Amino acid sequence: MYLFKFYKPFLLIVSINFLLPFQAFAYNYGDPSAAEQVHLENINRARANPVAEAQRICQERAGSNICAGVTEDTNPQVTTNALPPLTFNTLLHDSAKKHSQDMYDRDFFAHNNPDGKSPFDRIKATGYQYRTAGENIAYAMNSETNEAKMSAELHDNLFEDKNVSGRGHRVNILSPDFKEVGVGFISGKKLYQGYNLNAWYVTVNFGTSASSQSFITGVAYDDKNGNGVYDAGEGLADVQITTQNGEKTTTATAGGYGLPLNNGTYTLTIQHATLGSTTREVNVNGQNVKLDIKASDFSATITPPDTGTIPEPTTPPTTTIDRLEGISTNAFVSADKPMIAGIFVTGGEKSVRFIASSIDKILIPRLTVRTHPNGDLVFSDNNSANSASIEKTISLSEGYYTITVEPVGQSGQGMIEVYESGMTNAKLGGISTNAFVSDSNPMIAGVSIKGGKKNLYIRASSIDNILIPLLEIRTHPDATLVYQETNSSNQLAVDKTIELNEGLYTMTIKPQGVSGKSMIEVYER
Repeated sequence: MYLFKFYKPFLLIVSINFLLPFQAFAYNYGDPSAAEQVHLENINRARANPVAEAQRICQERAGSNICAGVTEDTNPQVTTNALPPLTFNTLLHDSAKKHSQDMYDRDFFAHNNPDGKSPFDRIKATGYQYRTAGENIAYAMNSETNEAKMSAELHDNLFEDKNVSGRGHRVNILSPDFKEVGVGFISGKKLYQGYNLNAWYVTVNFGTSASSQSFITGVAYDDKNGNGVYDAGEGLADVQITTQNGEKTTTATAGGYGLPLNNGTYTLTIQHATLGSTTREVNVNGQNVKLDIKASDFSATITPPDTGTIPEPTTPPTTTIDRLEGISTNAFVSADKPMIAGIFVTGGEKSVRFIASSIDKILIPRLTVRTHPNGDLVFSDNNSANSASIEKTISLSEGYYTITVEPVGQSGQGMIEVYESGMTNAKLGGISTNAFVSDSNPMIAGVSIKGGKKNLYIRASSIDNILIPLLEIRTHPDATLVYQETNSSNQLAVDKTIELNEGLYTMTIKPQGVSGKSMIEVYER
């Protein structure tokens, strides 16, 4: 149910000539949300083929003013010329995001805020020094709950520019004068005529910096629905892109990236920790270049990014079979940060029980079991019933397996549990789990020890070479501290061999400083 929508054109473009030397700021793509990345992808789709974008909206919106004509003669705001893509800039994103939030918080809808600050004032306040800049804003109130869908719809509203004299939004979207952009998309509840509705705000700040730098930009994604385009939840984070000259960048959480480069031809090496690597050649000649990367583009051979060496454990495990009764791990789970557990089964075929469940009652888990390292599908439960917990007992041959928990829809806190079905002591050879770890979302693994004292080997390590792990072991449920590793030497991996009595224990990994991807491994020595 749509009650109303507003979208407002900008005072178009401003140009500034710098007469004094300007201060150079290091470029940063930032970390836009999936909905904001979707909005940028829609902008770049429109710029790549403006006529096709107009025709698409005309087909989807009967009676749209854009249907009157899409050629330069009959509708001059829809150019027939393809335009270079835009790339995110964290400063423009900061300006846009804060304005959207300000409009929501102070209940206004305008380019100038109640303090009299213009878009240019707000953009300059971030430190972004521009030659040209512009702004679009839009908002809607309705009962829709899908952020990505609303982000895309607000783009369509701005591009259509229905009943807006001069089509100022569309002019900004299709301006050849811009190279960078920040999309600030936020939502919240608003009361309207007794209805508690979802309010959606988007601010789009366009710009070209004083340096007029050009970029290679795009998005890395796993095309799960096979539609050939990026959708929210498909982004691949932590893909490293490196030129033959050593310039490099890494994709953001939602999969997007931008790399400033001088004119020239570049061979790009593109690497992902688990998908492998691939190469591409691009030419930069005064304009931005779009290069998207699909999961299917990578080779099967994994070549880890050269970002440092993870220290090996000083006392590696010496036995192949543990006698842990089972293990559970909980962590924050999102589409681009799934929880992945690895087990190896020894001693012949075993019946193994898997439970994937929501902790916060928000996550709807999806469970997949594959062989490792070849990735053959063993079992998949897409959770069509949208249950908070799914369970499966399957027979597995001796070997290595990965268990992946992903969200069906919203991200949330999830847990995975693995047991050998019907056995007093599990014969799983060991278990490892990796997930994204932050102060507010630590990774917590739980083990149950039976049959007397056991010597356990526990290792916490960084996957992305960013996280510095802190390890803590406590009894469960009374949480008595058994061991704590403060990692004062800032190692990328810490390990501990410790004797534990029969009982329940938790092992917690937190970051020392910056959040990142981590793995915990547990074995009986």
